[in-house]
Parts: sequence; C-alpha cells; structure tokens
Amino acid sequence: MPCPCRSTRPRRGPTALTPRCLCVPVAWFSFDPSSAHADIIFSNDNLTVTCNSYDDRVVLGKTGFSKGLHYWELSIDRYDNHPDPAFGVARIDVLKDAMLGKDDKAWAMYVDNNRSWFMHNNSHTNRTEGGITKGATVGVLLDLTRRTLTFSINEDQQGPVAFENLEGLFFPAVSLNRNVQVRAWSGSPEHGVTFPAVGRGDRAVTLPLMLLSLQSLLLSSRSRRVPVQQGWLGRS
Repeated sequence: MPCPCRSTRPRRGPTALTPRCLCVPVAWFSFDPSSAHADIIFSNDNLTVTCNSYDDRVVLGKTGFSKGLHYWELSIDRYDNHPDPAFGVARIDVLKDAMLGKDDKAWAMYVDNNRSWFMHNNSHTNRTEGGITKGATVGVLLDLTRRTLTFSINEDQQGPVAFENLEGLFFPAVSLNRNVQVRAWSGSPEHGVTFPAVGRGDRAVTLPLMLLSLQSLLLSSRSRRVPVQQGWLGRS
C-alpha cells in the first residue's frame, strides 16, 4: 500500500524523480499579510500571492528561522509577459517596494524565462542559464548549520551555492508584480510530507517538502535514517 503522503505532492514533468518517502509533521508555511506591501494580493489561506502593481513588491513568510535546515518550494501558477520574480530570504525590515535583493536585508535569486541571477545589496552575481514558466517550481534551501542558501528550479540546483556566512533571523521572501502568481507548497497536516530525492544517484539529498527543521526531522525518524548526503545542497 503506498504511503498516504504521496498524495500531497504530484510528480511534475517528464524528469520528475521518484520520491523517497517518510511521514513527519510539517511546519506550516504561509505568507504574512501584516508585513507585506499593500499591493500584495492574498488568497488560498495566504498560501497564494500575486500583486496589483507592475512594480516589484515584497511579501514575507510568517515564520522566521535562526538555526537548523529548512527547505520550501514555490509553484509558479501564473507567468505572463516574462517578468523576473525573486525568491529567497530576508530580514523583517527588508524594503517592500523593490525587487528582493536590492538592499542589504535580503538574499535572493531573481529569474526570468531564460536565466537567473543571485542578488544581495544590489550586487548581481552568477548568471545561470535556465528559467521559469507557468507550472515551474522554485526550491529554496536554507542551511543555517552550514550558513548557506541554495536554490533549485524543477528539482535541479540552479547555479552554485548562492550565499554563505548567513547568520541571524531570516524569513522566507518573494518579490513579484502583477504578471506573476506564486503558491507555497505546504504538504498535508494529516499525513506529513514527502521527502523528494533532490539530485541523482549517490549525490541525492532527501529533504522535507516545506519548512521542516533538522531537529524535527531527526525526532521524527526513529526507525529509519533519512539520508542527507552531498547533493545539490553542497554543490559549488
């Protein structure tokens, strides 16, 4: 009998990987209306966001992190006219009326339909081929043990490790305009989440679907080891 949590996350695309599965409690992820720019539009219990402006606006997640291993995914539900949304982490007082990464309070990857860049304090680095379309999935891996931030698109690492030497309190963050709609994947509170194999072969790393701390992962895997090997989380 298949694990019930398989139903929480469909496989996407012809190269979607067969997930390795472990049921664990999920830490809920939703966007925060109280700290967002006024132009952000919320729906789907604050799991889906878009914007009513042609300018970039920032929205944060409700939960901040200062230690542990955290991974979350965002699905591109609408993508019109080739905009360049940005994904990453930020301080609570990040600029809300500019692209994520324009100031020193955010660490981000911005991406269009062809390529991506990393940005912090308005410094653009590591142009990488490969973009997003409607239906794409952006993954964000915040490892506060190694103090790194890494990104993926459709389960493949996008560029090298994006940022290092991260310390302090970070909130999941997105910037977007009216041409983009983004949805956060939150798993199922009844069945836990699926651990997808992000990477291939002996470089695979299994990670929680949404915002699961390493401490919770260890407490929840009493009878099975969860392999966290050198996959895209450590590739440079």
